[in-house]
Amino acid sequence: MNHRKIKGRLLKYVSIFSLSAGTALAEPLPVEYFGRLPALKQVRVAPGGDHITMQVNSDGFYVSGIYKLHGDGSISNIYGIKEDKERWVRTFRWVNPNRIVMSIGFKSRRWGTDSVEARLFGLTPGEDELEALFRYESDEIAKQFEDVIVSFLYDDPEHILVSYRYAYRDRYNAVMKVPVNKRGRHSRVQRARTGIHNWRADHNGIIRLGTGFKTQREKERRMIIRLPDAREWQDISHRAARNAPDFSVRGFSAEPNIAYVESSHEHDTGALYEYDILTDSFGEKVFYDAASEIGRVLTGRDGRLRGISFGEELDKIEWLDPDIKAEVKRVKATFKDKAIGLVRESIDAKFAVYDVSGATEPSRFYIRDREAKKFFQLPSTYPELEQISLGEVVATKYTARDGLDIPAYITLPFGIQSLEGLKDAPFIVLPHGGPTARDFRRFDYWTQFFASRGYGVLQMNFRGSAGYGQSFREAGDREWGLSMQDDITDGANWLVENGYAAKDKLAIVGGSYGGYAALMGVVKTPDLYQCAVSFAGVTDLPGIIKQARQYVGGKAGTQHIGRLWKDRASLRENSPINRAADIRVPVLLVHGEDDRVVDVKQSRKMHRALQSADKPVKYIEFPKGSHKLSIQANRIAFLRETENFLDGCMK
Repeated sequence: MNHRKIKGRLLKYVSIFSLSAGTALAEPLPVEYFGRLPALKQVRVAPGGDHITMQVNSDGFYVSGIYKLHGDGSISNIYGIKEDKERWVRTFRWVNPNRIVMSIGFKSRRWGTDSVEARLFGLTPGEDELEALFRYESDEIAKQFEDVIVSFLYDDPEHILVSYRYAYRDRYNAVMKVPVNKRGRHSRVQRARTGIHNWRADHNGIIRLGTGFKTQREKERRMIIRLPDAREWQDISHRAARNAPDFSVRGFSAEPNIAYVESSHEHDTGALYEYDILTDSFGEKVFYDAASEIGRVLTGRDGRLRGISFGEELDKIEWLDPDIKAEVKRVKATFKDKAIGLVRESIDAKFAVYDVSGATEPSRFYIRDREAKKFFQLPSTYPELEQISLGEVVATKYTARDGLDIPAYITLPFGIQSLEGLKDAPFIVLPHGGPTARDFRRFDYWTQFFASRGYGVLQMNFRGSAGYGQSFREAGDREWGLSMQDDITDGANWLVENGYAAKDKLAIVGGSYGGYAALMGVVKTPDLYQCAVSFAGVTDLPGIIKQARQYVGGKAGTQHIGRLWKDRASLRENSPINRAADIRVPVLLVHGEDDRVVDVKQSRKMHRALQSADKPVKYIEFPKGSHKLSIQANRIAFLRETENFLDGCMK
């Protein structure tokens, strides 16, 4: 696709701010209440607070709009660019009071492989045209990703640092200083280095860290670091070795020789340390939480640590900056018993965007004017659910067959307030995707939809999940269909043994890895579940490994699945596509035609295998559909089809 065609696709937009809150209706609630894309996201405030940008749902597609923020809290729209099935706004950011830098992504195909490409554009409030920040004589020399912003330069708001392949034949990324107000000359600040794919700058915009792989075979990771005034790089690849403790650079201190790193050399969940670059040694331990890995590390414009996020049930932040700590305390006093997240500050730090939510309450964004000490409230992300009593979410745990504790969450059917009130309910077992991810006790439109239909929902963080430490995560390596699957099975049996679920009313549902687990659940335990639903599920393990190897980092990223030759017997045995004959219950397969993560062929082949084995199966393929149900019509269709399918096999 010619990236220049995006230029000028700006349009007037009608605001959503006339939306009224939803009211409690007789059940079942309409599918659309849950299936519509969130009403707004990516809220950002301009320096000075005169304008905000955000993405607003308009008839199922997001409009990335610029809005005027008035002193009385009212908002009026100025302009917006509307996405479609072929192109979308990935991110946008105010770089100075009069300029926004926007990344636009679109579907593409390079060297026979489906891909996503991205370009950077500049936009000035009040103007009606996007301006490309890159200029080409021919689109053929455009690189795949030209929106990797390494640093916004606080002392130079007319430029940003962008990482991309500067020369046509470059194999690795350089870092260039790019003007944000015109398609001017790009000046190189860091040349490409062999093996380095990713660069990181400090708070002054100086490139300090590079990561990648030592060879194209991606067997060993590479990591280099330097002092701000040094020409030579120090190779610290031993810190990133496969069998070494977890180690990642999370920021740079105002002290030139000190970086902030997360490491598990002392604690399995990892801790944050000061790290001496010169001596390659650990200094003071800054933060540690025994129950949770570290999330975000927030540093200020001066390099000082401001806060560290972590969290067991809902994200928590340990604030180190006394001013922010005091402000957040005041915010929490305003919104009691809610999860408070600082989403983004304006560049001048005079305004902040907060996300206020709960396990049974969708997110709502608030803009904080720090000088005036007041809030501006934006509409709910799910306005029709505002006045609805959603399903309670209970944190719990159960013990796997080998004694490992498995953290879990149960979403109760609407109207039931506690586990004690739950008896022989129809239940959905819902393993998460990833699998190196995790579930939290927070609002989830899938679980709340199922709860509105009378189902209990079990989500578990099986071994291999992130957030609980290196040992717990690595316990899932090459255990697809094995101990990870056993953890899920043990959770389903735990529900029945405790009387929460009726043994003849269990279904297993999941997406991506969760879709794989749903299929393996009815393969390995054909008498446990009444049916299975797989959205974008992996069905052929050797196939997904081969697909991933077409992308940078794909080989390293699939090591937790297995090795094609050495683990070939296990990979074959634990691929649902080879076990169709073992399935005895109905299966619903759903996949997006343009899935760039798990190829749609995985579900197509599974469908044919089930048909050949004369098994009850229904297959739905969404045209233009992605891996994340990013098209609203597909989200709604998926929920409706899943509801009808579950009604048939569970009731």
